[in-house]
Amino acid sequence: MIEIVLDGNKDDKFCNKQYPTINIAQENKYDWNSYKKYAKDLINQYSNEEAIIFKLTNKNFSLNKFALALFIMSCQLPNSLECAVFKVDNLQKAREDYKPCVACTIAIKYILRLLDGTIEQAYRDISGLGYLGIKVNRNYSNNILKMEYLGEASLPNIIKTDNFDDAIVAAATLKALCLQKAKVSISVEIKMNNIISKKTPENLIDNLLEQINTWTN
Repeated sequence: MIEIVLDGNKDDKFCNKQYPTINIAQENKYDWNSYKKYAKDLINQYSNEEAIIFKLTNKNFSLNKFALALFIMSCQLPNSLECAVFKVDNLQKAREDYKPCVACTIAIKYILRLLDGTIEQAYRDISGLGYLGIKVNRNYSNNILKMEYLGEASLPNIIKTDNFDDAIVAAATLKALCLQKAKVSISVEIKMNNIISKKTPENLIDNLLEQINTWTN
């Protein structure tokens, strides 16, 4: 998985080493799919490099969306990349603006980790999210797991899941919202079973980002 690095230095180096440098200046229109396609192309092109350096002079180009797309593509494509370095004018502001994306990357890693183990292990892991401040109540008699993220005093939005794929997306969404300290309240009721919907990891990540975007905008 690639690490996103924000760098306030103006040179073309990172850690005193020279790496391929890409200037993004052209005023193209980008939507989320465009960011993912561009990220995929660059991951493939520079797959054997240790790092890539980016300089953004296109004011309409979203560093945060593109950095998140790079992270996602690096999880899905074979590559040796360790870092994507973004040169920024205001390092403190760039770091603050990127914080919500950090929560998204943590949630994406969480989904991939849950998929890497057994379904039983995943449900046990989800049941342990209380350490984040998420309220977790497991009913063993009817195999129901209830989770609440109360980011504000309003009545929570209720989500019910009846398959494993939707369950791990819901859990990862709550984790991201909690890390972002989002001002929304959500209650999730998970029917714990072995039913899966055959979605790919890419589908699940897209679903996760869609959910996070829904509750934070």
